[in-house]
Amino acid sequence: MPLSLAWCGIEALSLQENTSKSITNLLIKKFSEFLGFGEQTEALNSLESIILNLAEDFRLKSGLNIEYDTTVNGVNLSKVCSLKISDEKRSLIEKLCEYVNLLCELKPLKLFILVFGKEFLSEKDILDFYKHCFDRSVRLMFVEGTDKSSLLPIERRLVIDEDMCEIPQGYDEFEK
Repeated sequence: MPLSLAWCGIEALSLQENTSKSITNLLIKKFSEFLGFGEQTEALNSLESIILNLAEDFRLKSGLNIEYDTTVNGVNLSKVCSLKISDEKRSLIEKLCEYVNLLCELKPLKLFILVFGKEFLSEKDILDFYKHCFDRSVRLMFVEGTDKSSLLPIERRLVIDEDMCEIPQGYDEFEK
């Protein structure tokens, strides 16, 4: 079985894919952990009892032979609540920072790989995102299909051409 990137503390993200599902899954995990503490456990037990009574009353009054699962946990309760992070008036960089924050809280994150991210982010956003990741001790790697973007002062680039030759750029400045 191949080693999972997430298991290694590495998260790879393509901005072309829908990231809100990943964020929602992390939020549900965090919500599930929250529900496992103290007074929430008592409230969950009460809620489970209410749901059981409703389901059983429906079964008896409808005369239908139905099955039901009244277990209340973070996953099914988050679906009932339609729990999600609001995307209202949030920029892509704000969503990315929130995603990194969630990942850092839920699992040890060492490297965040952004695929084709420079196509969607301004130079200022990229610098802000580098700072955000640095503040959380997370390394950031951009994987791009071309080397058309200018190299920022804090970046190094390794170009691999069609002959598989490695062309380092920006490494001299780091050596000084």
